[in-house]
Amino acid sequence: VIELAKLQDQVAPFPFAEVQQTIEQELGKPLDQLFKSFSPDPVASASLSQVHRATTLAGDDVAVKVQRPQVKQIMEKDLSILRDLAVLLDRYIPEVRQFSPVAIVDEVAKSAKQEVDFLYEARNLEIFAQNFADDDRIFLPRIFWDHTSLRVLTLSFIDGIKISDVARLREAGVDLAVVT
Repeated sequence: VIELAKLQDQVAPFPFAEVQQTIEQELGKPLDQLFKSFSPDPVASASLSQVHRATTLAGDDVAVKVQRPQVKQIMEKDLSILRDLAVLLDRYIPEVRQFSPVAIVDEVAKSAKQEVDFLYEARNLEIFAQNFADDDRIFLPRIFWDHTSLRVLTLSFIDGIKISDVARLREAGVDLAVVT
């Protein structure tokens, strides 16, 4: 679990030149025509993407999530290999058939495809925000749709503490029973 948790935000970042190229390809403009400032250093780097802090031309402080280059192709290749293995398991090891390995891999593949679609993520965040609009305990970032695409997601920047950082949550006086 500890090793898998590192995939959330402790993966080596990819080069800023690739970040810039992805943003410019996805949003159709040079970076300096999209943002007043853009930090080349990521605030987080994970297995699928990394996040950079930026300021929009209108002055909004934002977090820009940028998908890693080739991540979709790598994921599709890995899932294809997993599916082949599941077919072999199903064919040659009768004891696993009750677990439907092919169906499991197909379900994982469906979820994985949604993970690399930032428009899907943005729409879900928007629905979640609408569903909890009357709950003042929940604060969600604003989506900057004009700076969002399939591979780039721009949200208002929210400075916070990871829910797994119990020590910092306690230091901040957060009631752990409420947030867990």
